[in-house]
Amino acid sequence: MDTMRRRQWALPVLLFAVVAGAACSSGPTGPSTPTPTATVTPTACTAGAPMTSFTANPSAITDGDAFTLSWTAPCGFVSLAQTGQSPFIVLQPSTGSYALRPGLNGYPTVSGDTIYEAKNGDTATPLRTTVTMNPKRAPTISLSGASSCYPVHAGNAGCNVQVTANASNYDSISWGGCCSGSGTTANCHVSGLGSFTCTANATGSGGSAQASAQVTGINAAPTLPLSGIHRSPDTADCNTAVTFDFTITDEEGISWCPSVTPSGACVSVDSAECPVSGSPKVVRIRTRTWPTPQTTFGHCYIDFKAQDVWGAEVAGSWNAGVNACP
Repeated sequence: MDTMRRRQWALPVLLFAVVAGAACSSGPTGPSTPTPTATVTPTACTAGAPMTSFTANPSAITDGDAFTLSWTAPCGFVSLAQTGQSPFIVLQPSTGSYALRPGLNGYPTVSGDTIYEAKNGDTATPLRTTVTMNPKRAPTISLSGASSCYPVHAGNAGCNVQVTANASNYDSISWGGCCSGSGTTANCHVSGLGSFTCTANATGSGGSAQASAQVTGINAAPTLPLSGIHRSPDTADCNTAVTFDFTITDEEGISWCPSVTPSGACVSVDSAECPVSGSPKVVRIRTRTWPTPQTTFGHCYIDFKAQDVWGAEVAGSWNAGVNACP
C-alpha cells in the first residue's frame, strides 16, 4: 500500500514541476527595438574624384536667351559659380542640369565670355565651361499700308493713308515726314498730287533702325461706262430733239459739267442738265435736229469732253439716227 500511494502522489508533483518550469522560463514580453534607417548622402569626394563633364548648351547666346549647364559627377553635391565668385546654387543629385535665364542669379551681366565652373565636393577639382553672350539684337523695321489716295480738292483738305510699322527688338517708334502717330501705326497726310514720304525710326537697347515709304496723291481721270449710253429716241424725225443720258464718275467728285459739240443732223444743244457736286454724275444732253430740209436720213452726233478741276479729262462721241424730212 505504501508503494502504491507514493506513486499516486508522485505523478501530480511531477506535472506541477513541469508547468512551473515552463512558466518561469518564458518570462514577460519586453518592447521591440526598431531597425535603424540609413541616411542617404552623396558619396564623399576627394581630389582624386573630379567631375567627368561640364558643358553649356548653347555656348553662344544673345542677351535675353536662356541656356543650360549640364554635368556628370561621381560624388558629392555640385556647386555652380561664375569663376572667381561665390556659388549661385548648390544642387543634389551630383549629375544633372540647371537652366539659366534672365533674372536668375548667375545669368551673364555683360557681353562677351562668362566662365562657369562646377565642383563636386569641397576638395574635388572643378571643371569650367564658357558661355559667350552677344549684345541684344538690333531693331528691324519695315512699313506697310496703302500706297496712294485721292486728295479732296475742295479747300485742299487732302486725304490720309494709314501706315503700319512692322518692327522687332525695339523699345519705341518715332514717326516723321508726312506721318504722325504713336506706337506701330500712323497716318500720312497727302495734301495734293505727287509723292509724299513717311519715315519711321525704331530704337532699342540693341541700336536703331529706319524705314521709309512713299505715298502718292493721285488724280484719276473721270470715267464713262463702256456701255449703257441711253438715246431717246434711237431714231428721230429731222425736227425732233434727241436726248442722250450717260453717267460720269470721278474719285474726287465732280464740280463741273461736260462740254458737248453737236454735229451732223444735230445742229444745236437745247439744254445740258448736270449736277454741280458729288459723284457719280448723271448727265443729260438734249440736242435739236433742224430741217435743212433733209431728203435722206442721217445721224445726230455729239462729241463729249469732261475735264476735272486738276486737268484730267475723258472724251467720247455718240450718235443717234435721224429720219429724212418729209
